[in-house]
Amino acid sequence: TPYYQERLRSLAKGHLAIVMTLCGSGLMGALPVGDIARLSNVPEKSAPQLLDQLVEKGFVRFVRADGVPGIGDGRVRYYELREPLLRLSVQMKRTKGQLLGLVVQFLRTWHGVELLDATRIPVEGTLARSYVEAAVRESDFLSSTELYGGTPEQLRGRAEGLRKLGAAEGSADLAEAFADYTDGSFDESIERFETAISTLPPTAPHIFLARFTLALAYMHVGRHDEGIAVCLLLVPDSECAFGPDHFIALASRHTLVLAYLGADRYDEAIAASLAVVPDNEHALGPDHLDTLKSRCTLALAYLCAARFDEAITASLALLLDCERALGIDHGTTLDIRKILTCALKMPSAHPSNSVEYLFGELAEQMLRKDPRLVVPWLVREFEAVDALDELGAGLLRALPRFLSVAGTRRASEWALAWRHETADVPQMAIPVQVLTALTTWWETRQRKSLLSLPPELRDIAVPLAEKAIELEQLA
Repeated sequence: TPYYQERLRSLAKGHLAIVMTLCGSGLMGALPVGDIARLSNVPEKSAPQLLDQLVEKGFVRFVRADGVPGIGDGRVRYYELREPLLRLSVQMKRTKGQLLGLVVQFLRTWHGVELLDATRIPVEGTLARSYVEAAVRESDFLSSTELYGGTPEQLRGRAEGLRKLGAAEGSADLAEAFADYTDGSFDESIERFETAISTLPPTAPHIFLARFTLALAYMHVGRHDEGIAVCLLLVPDSECAFGPDHFIALASRHTLVLAYLGADRYDEAIAASLAVVPDNEHALGPDHLDTLKSRCTLALAYLCAARFDEAITASLALLLDCERALGIDHGTTLDIRKILTCALKMPSAHPSNSVEYLFGELAEQMLRKDPRLVVPWLVREFEAVDALDELGAGLLRALPRFLSVAGTRRASEWALAWRHETADVPQMAIPVQVLTALTTWWETRQRKSLLSLPPELRDIAVPLAEKAIELEQLA
């Protein structure tokens, strides 16, 4: 410090004003000449000359636009302090014996959650301890994953450290609440979460994660109505604080769906699920695990509400995506297969309606998939529950819409896949025969293409062909 003080005494008034500006009150980066002149209260016309002189004296340096120290880019010239220790010296003088904010920032950034181990600093380390306490006091510099992730033992150790280092009231209670939740002590975690949440202000760090985990804890012990109440408040609060695409906001909405299911409020679960699925797809992507889980929950909601055809449709559309994105043995893949199997076996279910919807209303989505993968998978799934007749019936009813969307090349690719996969499947003989004739007709648009069918099958094919033409014209 005496060294830098002596150097600063040698500077003229304008030079000193610029250097003190670049020392700043914290971590300041490179600035253009205009900003330096304005902040230093020196004439903008004089600033370039003053800065050039400071470069010669070794106080500042040019910085190119790409951040590399050099000679500037010839248009906008950036300058920064050459020696960081000078900034540290000036800031120490400005704080007048108080803790240096730059060191506190460094401790937070460098050590993170390990700061809590500083409770073992010996008594003679008074200055070090005071800096650590300042860095930990609000605990807002740590992410939720850092502070409240880990084993129950680690979490309880952090709670002890937070208390010893004077962290914000309630932070230690949260650490212990997360520890109880992690080791399955849900009743205890609920009590601690409620205490911490009532103590901390609504915008306190990590309060949203705490409220979210409290909702999960309520559901674990069967207190679904209380979980719903927490989520109904948390969803708008988190969207207001972080935006609708933040993971807490989206996860809270999915948790609300699960809470509705637990409370047997199926219609509300379906409505909430239908709203969150497209938002997950938009924010996270169609193959993200959270997106696939939200679609799985929608299928489950349909099943619970005895809307079996919709459960089958949602499951069929999802299962292939899960197998592709997650693998056949992933938990979510296994869950959606169980939902599909259960729905298919329901006496009042009509799987053919779901097949018709997949290849009719959802034809554009299905056509983006590889028929060499989709067709054998469909045959396998329907054969497992003895529903191949339903598969064929639904496929026939979907043909007009499917042909009107597919175009000749894609229609031929799908027809080939169906013929190859069902060559030895008696239940699919008639549907595939009609499909083959209609595909040929779709390419040629000549009625004689349908003469390959016997009269009884031609009576089925002709109305389907006329419907396909009608849909094409409407499009």
